[in-house]
Amino acid sequence: MAHAQTRLAEVLYTHHDETPQKAFRVGDECFVPVDSVHDWGWEVTVKDNSADVKAEGQILHVSLRSILGKKSIPLRKALETLGGTSRWSMGTDTLEVLSDLKSISVKGGKIDFEATLGVKTNVFFTDSPSRMVFDIAGAKLGTKTVQDLTPDAKVTQYKPGVVRVVVETKFVPELPKDKLDETRIFDFEIKAAPDLNPKPVVIPEVKIPDIPNTGQPLPPGQLNIGLQSESPESSVIRLDFRNLIHGDPSYKKLDPSTLEIRIGGLNQVLAEPLQLGLDGIVATARVEGSTTILTLAFPRPMGAQVYPDASGVQIQLLKPNIGDGKLSSKIIVVDPGHGGHDSGAHAAGVMEKDLNLAYGKLLARKLASEGATVILTRSTDVFITLEDRPAIAAKANADFFISCHTNSTGGNGGQSGATTYYHMQNGTCRLLGECIQSEIAKVSGIHDNGVKSDKVIYKDGGFSVLRNAKMPALLLEMGFVDNGYDRKRIVTPAFQEAITSAVVKGLKVYLGDAKPSK
Repeated sequence: MAHAQTRLAEVLYTHHDETPQKAFRVGDECFVPVDSVHDWGWEVTVKDNSADVKAEGQILHVSLRSILGKKSIPLRKALETLGGTSRWSMGTDTLEVLSDLKSISVKGGKIDFEATLGVKTNVFFTDSPSRMVFDIAGAKLGTKTVQDLTPDAKVTQYKPGVVRVVVETKFVPELPKDKLDETRIFDFEIKAAPDLNPKPVVIPEVKIPDIPNTGQPLPPGQLNIGLQSESPESSVIRLDFRNLIHGDPSYKKLDPSTLEIRIGGLNQVLAEPLQLGLDGIVATARVEGSTTILTLAFPRPMGAQVYPDASGVQIQLLKPNIGDGKLSSKIIVVDPGHGGHDSGAHAAGVMEKDLNLAYGKLLARKLASEGATVILTRSTDVFITLEDRPAIAAKANADFFISCHTNSTGGNGGQSGATTYYHMQNGTCRLLGECIQSEIAKVSGIHDNGVKSDKVIYKDGGFSVLRNAKMPALLLEMGFVDNGYDRKRIVTPAFQEAITSAVVKGLKVYLGDAKPSK
């Protein structure tokens, strides 16, 4: 009788599983094959129909059940002893396992927490205001979580399975790498790192070769601007700043075709626009107070990477390969996220998988009407693995991969807005995201969360579908399903029509096939 009620199931165990572990559901219990639990760091010693399990710092004795020839552990029963939380995702056979936070303290320049199961901490920093952010992956706040916080610290359930701790700080501390390992007990004293004073640059990652400056130097206190090199792939512009009164330059992409640079302590204008190179890049400069505002206007969208040094800065402008620049010649894979047993985010009876499919099918029709060749990773309510989605695009030799999603806070529904994610430091994908998000922001009617690297979600690897894509790829989060204001809009045909039209327009802007909307 018990075997007649057995169904295939999946387990998402804390921070471990980007793709679920296979399991079996029998009633409300979840049985996991012995061989699978090793991936979570569990050690199992089998003794006939029972086993000793060493897991999460404890030793358990559990009974085994043989299902389809595999000796399996009753996971939910084991978790009751370990102190973890498990629940079946609504309407599915996917078991979600989370670690309860027993306590968390931010006090006296220290952050400490203790969890029932192993969690993994990711750390990043923000400017204006200066904050240190700890994302505890695999964790859950509960009514029994003991919190001891100073007024400048905040703890929230940022999204399902991620507790976020935000601490105000005036410096970037040095964080040992071992603090990012899996742990149940975390402690860290916030101390300043020696000689660490990060510059407010756009992408301070790779170095480009030094190229002799061909511009004519100007007297101290003035600006020297010149083109260092140009190629079919990029142009490099050199700016030399001498004897600045205060501050470092700041950079802002006004739109995909315009970069603004603010230079404090410099008082210089350009009498007339200066054309830099054969690409038609135009520089203008004006003065506001004691700040010179230099604007670089590009003939079409370009990516910008900034590399500061002692005397100035080099700006590398990326010119992506767009072929003939026509949307009609392109192959585009549209990926409606989630599906089948994986409902994604859900609130008030609205499921993300359904919204994603509606967006995806509408976007596909619009792209096809422009003459593009469009492939949907799914056109019905079916489950497609994360690996198979970009693989479909690779097999089709696609030009673009667009993954459609709807966001969730996993907490009080306080977050709102649309976000476009690109992979890690990929400048081409970032530029594509700027073109599309700029159009979305003009029509959505919800908050504009901008364009972000997926490393802010998964620091080491980013999103699987973007990491494995071999062509320019984006993941679009088109509002928060658990935010009441967003949800009222994102379910309407008018919103879906406007957003998908904006995505098409953004692609055409990127290709130079259309001008940005006003």
